[in-house]
Amino acid sequence: MIELTLPYPISANRYWRTYLPRGCAAPVTTVSPEARAYQDRVRRAAREAGVHCPFPGRVAVSYVLYPKRPLDWKRRQRMNPARWDDSVQCMDLDNAQKVLFDAMEGIVYENDNLIRRIEGERAVPDGDARVLVTVESMQDLVEPVADSGLDVDETAGNLPLDKRFPVNCRVMTPTGRLARVRRYLVGSSKQDHFERLICEYADGTRANDWVTLQPQFLVKLD
Repeated sequence: MIELTLPYPISANRYWRTYLPRGCAAPVTTVSPEARAYQDRVRRAAREAGVHCPFPGRVAVSYVLYPKRPLDWKRRQRMNPARWDDSVQCMDLDNAQKVLFDAMEGIVYENDNLIRRIEGERAVPDGDARVLVTVESMQDLVEPVADSGLDVDETAGNLPLDKRFPVNCRVMTPTGRLARVRRYLVGSSKQDHFERLICEYADGTRANDWVTLQPQFLVKLD
């Protein structure tokens, strides 16, 4: 589980840009330059919090949205002690959620369609505008398999996954890039029984670069 303090989301109207490219019959919707700048801020905040790769598989996300506290908050509080913050300008949770979840995709989790549980809350403003996010993996990781003492044939492919590809061993991906095995992953549903390895690229091409692949697509190098 990780907890992040992220910048206050920009509005959906500013996040997405719709335009009609020259020569096209239908308009195209894409993220705006302002949205890309917000994504960069989210990425930096995540890195500073120690998030170096997305959670694999299903996740649960909860967030608390804090609007900016206005300068006259004390006057508002005197006038309506119980509900003074109802008059504070704040984007609605649905709007904030769409922008926030899109911005975290590929940074905190692999894809926002893997979010299986959501909790959202608007908090009483207490200072700067921000959003507090908690992300928890719902994925079952494969535990190391104890040595049973039975004879196994590595060429037959019946070795346990952690024996075929020990943690930190070097592998080559289908694209020819070098990587190291970091974790193991089991299927995420009754229909998904595939084993997977979560690998970190080790060729120096790009920092914090990860990939998740089935073992048959990897070549063990050591």
